[in-house]
Amino acid sequence: MSDKSLALICFTIASMTDARITQFLIGLGIAAEGNPVMELAMNSLPYGMWITKAVVSLFFLFVLSKLSIEFLLALTIGMCVVLAWNFGLLATWCFFSFAR
Repeated sequence: MSDKSLALICFTIASMTDARITQFLIGLGIAAEGNPVMELAMNSLPYGMWITKAVVSLFFLFVLSKLSIEFLLALTIGMCVVLAWNFGLLATWCFFSFAR
């Protein structure tokens, strides 16, 4: 398996984890979607966030040979930063909900 494939797998896992955590936080009412394109997808389609993230990952899979490893790593790191922010929001909510 190539480095590009591994980077795309890591990106996809981080992206899908972001979708799940974001939906959980929105369901709790402690967060809102910050990306206007994703918000439009969520409001327009059932499972809009999941469909959008799956389409993006599939697109990257189809053009994988044209992408550089640096680009894929930058995408993956960016998604991990977003995921870290969401986990921070979740940890803050847990702290204030259960540490009383």
